[in-house]
Amino acid sequence: MKPTALTFEQRARIFDKTVAKVAKDYFDPNFNGTDWPNYARERRDTILAFDDPEKFELGMHDLVRSLRTSHTGFFHQSVRRVPGRLSIGASFRRAETEAGPRWVAQDVHEGGPGQAAGLLPLDIIKSINGTPIVPPEVPMFPMGTQVAVALQRGSREIPLTVTIPAPRSRKQPYSEMKAVTSSRLDNNVGYLKVSILPGLLGLDVARAIDSAAAELASCDRLILDLRGHLGGGLGVLRLMSHLTHHSWTLATYRQVSPFRGRLHCLLRPLSPSVAVCRRLSPSVVGQWVRTEGHASSGGK
Repeated sequence: MKPTALTFEQRARIFDKTVAKVAKDYFDPNFNGTDWPNYARERRDTILAFDDPEKFELGMHDLVRSLRTSHTGFFHQSVRRVPGRLSIGASFRRAETEAGPRWVAQDVHEGGPGQAAGLLPLDIIKSINGTPIVPPEVPMFPMGTQVAVALQRGSREIPLTVTIPAPRSRKQPYSEMKAVTSSRLDNNVGYLKVSILPGLLGLDVARAIDSAAAELASCDRLILDLRGHLGGGLGVLRLMSHLTHHSWTLATYRQVSPFRGRLHCLLRPLSPSVAVCRRLSPSVVGQWVRTEGHASSGGK
């Protein structure tokens, strides 16, 4: 379903209703430090001038995304334009190439549609369904369909067909991928990668975190890899329960055995992973200082 054309009055009604919804229901009265209400007022005339429905949708999406909160966006019910990190499980970074600025794949999550189709980190996106994609336009993908993606990998041009499933929820559209990966490295170092922390539909992820934490509990050090993290909601509480002293899970009120060694977080600057680490930091740092542990974080 392609978005239908809207009159100026319809666009104004949608804009004003969205701004009122955010002002009333957004969880942070300070709007995540963004001065968002003033920014929305400044952008109003520009966004309402978009008579093309897809440009209007993208303008509204960018406005809501300026809150810098994961899983926050503005989508048409057809979910025809969903960011790559949510639709195919891959994040992209703007980079200068010989052909000018382009979008380069950065994190490709295991089990996502991008990885299943053969997308690799450092692949350069050239076009999606035949339409060239050049910054500042960001890679957006329709869900519930197959998408033809043209890539450049080194000196080769590679066509990919990406099969993107329909989302479970159109209110929070994203493709499912392997949310939790864990392993033991040399020198008794544990590795835990968490790609997403869903809230309402997060029971499977919570169980996977529990299983990984049990396997890695005896490690001296833990690498918590949040690079390319897609964000989430209440699922962060289960992760916190394994990283704090004398924690209790909220769902079952049973005591868990927290990891008590050294923690190193791998982050991407200005990504949802930073917000997750901020949620963890007050409890992790404060408790570990008193239990002979130490927490540190660094970008990579």
